[in-house]
Amino acid sequence: MKLAAIVVVVALGLRLYGIGTESFWIDEVFQRDVSSQPLARIVADYRPLAGEARLRDQAPLSHLLFHFFVGRGPVSDEATARLPSAIAGAFDAGVFFLLAGRLLAPATATLATTLLVLSPLDLWYGQELRFYALWLLIATCATSVLTRVVAGGTLRWWAAYAVLTIAGLYTCLMHALVVAAHGLTLLWV
Repeated sequence: MKLAAIVVVVALGLRLYGIGTESFWIDEVFQRDVSSQPLARIVADYRPLAGEARLRDQAPLSHLLFHFFVGRGPVSDEATARLPSAIAGAFDAGVFFLLAGRLLAPATATLATTLLVLSPLDLWYGQELRFYALWLLIATCATSVLTRVVAGGTLRWWAAYAVLTIAGLYTCLMHALVVAAHGLTLLWV
């Protein structure tokens, strides 16, 4: 468990380094605009600007989370707004380390975790005002819980998996592909 904590601290440090140096990209502006709306509106009918059509292509959980970190105007502090992604990316590395440690030889688990922590793409997503890092954390947690279910999990592991599945679907609709892969895994096992 101590090694997992070290992984989280190192991953967080790497994700926080230079987190606010880049200006918002256009997709981050969209996320900021939607996330800065009142919570009830995000859930019921989130839109980037008044008068635009309903947006149903992205689930609202990340907007609800980022709501508490984005500024309330056209200018927002990039580092603060991106903080949830950095934290989610760091915790994802820790959960991944624990999962890999249960499934793989120690040296292989360490190598896999090192590659994840240093991965340029994972670092990028850990510094974006978008849902990617949160979704990866939820998917990794769901996969970890699924290993507990396969090992003869009790009702509480099934309940945890159900909650994570719902959270994943409310974060990214493509989480259905993760659920399908999990279903195939259960059939195979």
